[in-house]
Amino acid sequence: MERTVYDEQLDVRFKVDVKDVAKQRKGITFSNASNCCGEPLAIVKQCSKCKVAADATQCTHKLWKKGKVSVLVPVEKLEQIDEAQEQVEELRITASLSRLPDGFFERVGSSVKLLPVKKGEADYALFCERFKAASFAVGTGLFRGSQFEFVAWLGEDGAVRLTKLVEQAQFYEAASEALHLPAIDGEVGEMVASLVQKMAKTDYDFTQFSDNGIKMKQDLIERIALGEEIQEFKPQIVEQRKDDMKARLKARLEAMNG
Repeated sequence: MERTVYDEQLDVRFKVDVKDVAKQRKGITFSNASNCCGEPLAIVKQCSKCKVAADATQCTHKLWKKGKVSVLVPVEKLEQIDEAQEQVEELRITASLSRLPDGFFERVGSSVKLLPVKKGEADYALFCERFKAASFAVGTGLFRGSQFEFVAWLGEDGAVRLTKLVEQAQFYEAASEALHLPAIDGEVGEMVASLVQKMAKTDYDFTQFSDNGIKMKQDLIERIALGEEIQEFKPQIVEQRKDDMKARLKARLEAMNG
């Protein structure tokens, strides 16, 4: 989806290709099957008033709710409106920042990636150059008749990221009261700190992780589909260790020190 970025500070316009950042992986889904034939259920579209069957792709009008009144709007007119709006939609950079603005994470919405258009790599390189002088750019955007604020920055892959800001983020950290914990044995605290420091790593390879839960579920579904009887699952109970914590930590520390 091609859009224009207008940089007020540089008084320059850039053409960019807007791409979604996030992609959703397909999980394991189950469709309802009919009790008679064991086939997928068909969703029949019909007029809510006269019950005549209708093909949604062939509808020539859309219903627009204006207060308590429903207004019929021709699909052709809506398409013309969309085309007209696309001509004026742009992303406008209004300021530069050296750090993320306060309150950013409370207003995070959807994110996209801005990529160079065909034969526009040179202009895009100039666009990226501004982020080397100031890490973040803020501004406003217009998309499908809705105006919004955004924050943009240069990603590690060399592409510009843009996050749309909303009035309130869908997910946020709930307020909580400070915990009041009992004091621990000073010697135990020192041994814990020493062990953690000795085992600390400077890097971690997250690619080693594999979601075995999904694979296990898939295997079970395949076995059930083949008619295999699956035994009842019994949760594994791990008993809490009752030996002395201080002695255990001391032994582990001595073993590491050789």
